[in-house]
Amino acid sequence: MKNISVFISIPVIIVSLLILINSNFQGSEWCTKNLKLFGTTVTIQLNHKNRSIRDSAIQKIIDEFKRIEAKFSPYISTSELSIINKTAYGNIFKVSDETAELIRFSLKISRLSEGAFDITYASVGNLYDFRKKTKPNQDQLDKGFSGIGYTNLKLDQNNNLTFKNQNTKISFGGFAKGYAVKKAIDIIKGYGIRNALVTAGGDSMVIGLKDNNPWRTGIKAPRGPVRAVYTFNLTDKAISTSGDYERFFVSNDGDRIHHIVNPSTGKSASDVQSVTVIGNNPTFTDALSTSMFVMGARRSIVLAENLKNIEVLVIDKSGSIHKSSGFPKHQNFSDK
Repeated sequence: MKNISVFISIPVIIVSLLILINSNFQGSEWCTKNLKLFGTTVTIQLNHKNRSIRDSAIQKIIDEFKRIEAKFSPYISTSELSIINKTAYGNIFKVSDETAELIRFSLKISRLSEGAFDITYASVGNLYDFRKKTKPNQDQLDKGFSGIGYTNLKLDQNNNLTFKNQNTKISFGGFAKGYAVKKAIDIIKGYGIRNALVTAGGDSMVIGLKDNNPWRTGIKAPRGPVRAVYTFNLTDKAISTSGDYERFFVSNDGDRIHHIVNPSTGKSASDVQSVTVIGNNPTFTDALSTSMFVMGARRSIVLAENLKNIEVLVIDKSGSIHKSSGFPKHQNFSDK
C-alpha cells in the first residue's frame, strides 16, 4: 500500500466504511442524531438557527428511513421485497410504483456494468450467514446460482413483475442505503437547510459547509492499523464505499467470505479490498461502488472516466491505490 501520511489528532466520526473528519461544532445551530437502522449506524448532522426546524427535519428523516427499511428489508417477512421473493415465480405480482422504479434503476446499472451489478445476486447471497459464519455447500450454491441473472426478471409497463426462474431472489442491498440517504437529503433541502451530512454505513452525502469549511473526508484503511489511507475535502457530493472488511468471515479453507457477490460466480468478489465512488446522487454512487467492487480496478477506472460527474478510488487486493483523473487530491489534515 502506498505510504500516505495521515494526521488524525482532531475528532473523527467513523462511519462504517467511511471516515468523515471535521473540527468541533461551532455554536448551537448544529444538531446531530445517531441511530441504528439497516443493520448499520445512521448519522444525521444538520445546521439551522431554528431548533424546531432542525428537530422536525430529523424526525421526518427517521420516519422515512424506517419506512424504507420496512418496505425493502429482506429480513422483514411482511416487506414488499420479501413478499415478492416468495410469490413472483410463476405468478404475476403487481409491485408498487416505487419498487418498479428501483427495479428499473437496477436493470440500468446491470447493463451499464455489463452484469457486475445484479439484484438477483440474492439468489446466492441469501444463503450466507455472516453471524453464524456459514456459507452454502456446493449443492446449495449450484441451485442458488441458477437463479442469478437480471434477465430472469420480467417487469412490464404496468409494473407487473414475474420471476422466470424458481430459484431467483432479489435484494436492493446494493443501493438501498444510498437511496435512503438521497431521500433524507431531499427532506433536508425541503426545510431550507443548506449545511448537512447524512450517512448510512458506507453511503453519505454532504451539502454546504461544516463551520465554513468543506467537509473533511477520509477513506478507511481496509487492512492494518492506519485509520485512513486517503483524506480530502468534499462539499455538495455523494460518496459511497464498498469494502470486504465489514461483513465477512474467513472460512476453514482460508477464503475471505464477504457480502459483495460476483454475479458471474455466485461467490465473494476478490480482486479489490475497497471501492469509493463520488458523484451527485447517493443512490447511483452506492450502486456503482458495488458494481465496481466486482469489476476490479482497471474496468472501474475506465467506466468512471466515461461517466459524467463520477470519480472513483479503488484499493486493489495488494493494497495499491488506483483513482480516476478527477478524484479529489489527497490532503493532510493536521490539528489547527
